[in-house]
Amino acid sequence: MNEKLLEYYNRELAWLREMGDEFARYYPGIAGRLGMQGNDITDPYVERLLEGVAFLTSRIQLKMDAEFPRFSAQLLEALYPNYLAGLPSMAIVELQPDPTKGDLSKGFLVPRSSLMESQALKKKGISCRYRTAQDVTLQPLRLLQVELGGVSADIPFSALGGAEAQGTLRIQLSCFDNVSLGELQCDALMFYLSGGDIPALQLLELLMVHCQGVLCQIPAVLYNGYCCLLSRCVMSCLSYTN
Repeated sequence: MNEKLLEYYNRELAWLREMGDEFARYYPGIAGRLGMQGNDITDPYVERLLEGVAFLTSRIQLKMDAEFPRFSAQLLEALYPNYLAGLPSMAIVELQPDPTKGDLSKGFLVPRSSLMESQALKKKGISCRYRTAQDVTLQPLRLLQVELGGVSADIPFSALGGAEAQGTLRIQLSCFDNVSLGELQCDALMFYLSGGDIPALQLLELLMVHCQGVLCQIPAVLYNGYCCLLSRCVMSCLSYTN
């Protein structure tokens, strides 16, 4: 016996008594014989009848509420089939190449499906293994600083190409000591937006919707402070599949 049935039964019986009393007061000529005054019922047969109806309706209401999650799941599967699709356990991993191991000017490829094991769980005697979902090329670069703010004064306005920029996201990178900027053979960089969901999504919206362009700038001590303005089309948002 479901323990919730008693709760449903008491609720249905209270509703029948309340509505029956109200109906009898509004239509005394039709329903006066119900003998209902408040919660008191003078006729025992009427009381048994109401209890029987409350028992049946409580079972119906209990089954309807129990089937609601299944109905919702079937509706979502029909309208949004990917919404309820199961996702495997995932994690974001930071990989750092060893600058002393070989030539990194061409990058180091970590192929897809490379096996990785969680060291934190391994110390607790739990084996948790992951496989990488895509090819990752490690570049001899360090991420020094990321800053979101207004247009900095050290950015030459001539390099903006007339773009009406109201703010900038500055990402400062540096090469490893044994690699120079001219030796890099890199045509793409991937960045992961970490932090809370709301700030990360807001930053993603700024980059994908409101970006005016990408300005690549080299310090003045190198290549005479070279600047290059790239189109916003050079940026794209990656998904789990690519």
